Amino acid sequence: EARAHGCAPSLSDCPAAIREEFNTGGSWIVSFGIGAAAVTLGFLVLMHAQKAAVRQPAPPFHLRVMLVPGAVAGLCWSAANFCGILATSRGGNAIVMAQMCAAQLVTSGLWGILYFRELHGRQAAVWGFFALWTLAAITLLSFEKG
Repeated sequence: EARAHGCAPSLSDCPAAIREEFNTGGSWIVSFGIGAAAVTLGFLVLMHAQKAAVRQPAPPFHLRVMLVPGAVAGLCWSAANFCGILATSRGGNAIVMAQMCAAQLVTSGLWGILYFRELHGRQAAVWGFFALWTLAAITLLSFEKG
């Protein structure tokens, strides 16, 4: 539809009625959230049914222990997912998705090194070199959109 109106390269050039059809920040996010909640609930029901079938107790939720850390982790992931969806709609899948995956890889590695102390000395230095290499590649990739 955007091509038919002559505004395919950039959604911002489209009329308001066409832009509303591609509402990535509203209806798409809501439907994603509803779908994720439904799938999670479905798996929870399946797990409880399987445990009941073999006459085992369901695992405890540990709600008091996990409520705050779980809520914070979920909110952080949701905010990052929302920003990633908006960035992808603006920058395209080929570039933005690669950048997001690389950023997640470097962030996970930093957590492993700084928080969990998984690497030390030379191993950490080698990882650091390749993390910088990855960040340089992300930066160069951002110029590709032009």
